[in-house]
Amino acid sequence: MDAENRSRLTALYSQLNGEKEHDRAVLTQYAEQHRRDPEDLPLLQEIGRLLYELDGKENELLTQQVIEDMLREQDAALADARRLCRLGRTDEALRRLEPFAGDADSFADSDEFLWMDFHSLLDGLLFQDYFSDEIGDREIRRHPLRPGELLYAYACLLVESGRADEALDPLQRLVGLDPVCPKYLFELGDACKRVGDFEEAFSAAQWALECVSTDADAARCCRDLGYCMAEAGEFENAALLYQLSIRFQPSPLAEAELRWIGEASGALPVRYEEDELLRRCEALGVPTGLSETVQKNLRLLKSLFPDSDGQR
Repeated sequence: MDAENRSRLTALYSQLNGEKEHDRAVLTQYAEQHRRDPEDLPLLQEIGRLLYELDGKENELLTQQVIEDMLREQDAALADARRLCRLGRTDEALRRLEPFAGDADSFADSDEFLWMDFHSLLDGLLFQDYFSDEIGDREIRRHPLRPGELLYAYACLLVESGRADEALDPLQRLVGLDPVCPKYLFELGDACKRVGDFEEAFSAAQWALECVSTDADAARCCRDLGYCMAEAGEFENAALLYQLSIRFQPSPLAEAELRWIGEASGALPVRYEEDELLRRCEALGVPTGLSETVQKNLRLLKSLFPDSDGQR
């Protein structure tokens, strides 16, 4: 946050006295005063947080117009960043997105509901299945600012720019917004690998394998798991996972990794017949197909939307 916005926040705080109606009026006035200037976005975010904190529930005083203005600025920033990326100006793209990367934190959770940003209809169903005990009776609401797309672009740019350590925080926030979205888990795992945290990378791939809904994504999970095992020197198990990846979807990447394992271990990996491969992977505790939960929900979505793959 720049010095000017910090000064404005100081002035705002000085007008708050802890009396709910008074503070609500002050915050609403500030929101209306500053909602049109994109440079005031950090100030609006803090105003939004304070309004939500004031009542502990969704506060209609953060007007729809304020949200729509913030959305327009966010969408414009994302479009500019993509244009800059096409021109090879990655650093400028990152600077364009950076002021908006905190939008995911603009709305606080309450005891009554959670803000989520599910990537697909399937994600919403999986979240309810996997986390119902943790969320209890709280309502799930879609995050009003759609932060996922922008935050994901920002994190990917950080990883591509060799700043994977800085990408970990936005990626973990992304996973918090949609804990069952495979692409977020894949990117988090990639960032962990780049900083040498193979244990966390393995955990991300392991969890992603519970959530994927396509053979291509399952193959990606198995390659990621195999990579982490190879880095740990567990070459036999790594070879099994690469072979399982190829069973899900043939890939030159998996074949290249198998050749590397042969060079690193000094012996070419044994190529197993399908039945033996499946038996060994199951003994290792690795699912050899899409999870039963995913399959159940895909069948449900297919029955509700016959012309859809259930991903949107």
